Amino acid sequence: MAPTSWEGSAPPSERRFLELKNSGGNTMIAQFAKMETKNAQLCAELATAKPSTEQIETVNKLAAEAWQKNEDLEKRLSQVKANWRRSRS
Repeated sequence: MAPTSWEGSAPPSERRFLELKNSGGNTMIAQFAKMETKNAQLCAELATAKPSTEQIETVNKLAAEAWQKNEDLEKRLSQVKANWRRSRS
């Protein structure tokens, strides 16, 4: 059976799966090839998910730092206001 146009551009693990599937090999080999293909897909998804996780961690860290700086500024503002009130008395 000749490969279709999309089969020729498939990743190696998918090509191997298609070869085994088209050869009429035994079910165990076909199942293994299918699992191998799924594993490759999951690895690809994980690779794209890592940057997203890292970005979320970075955003959370920056948000925590911004929150802390805001708290510090509010405390400092309270101190300045208190000093200003004392100096006016």
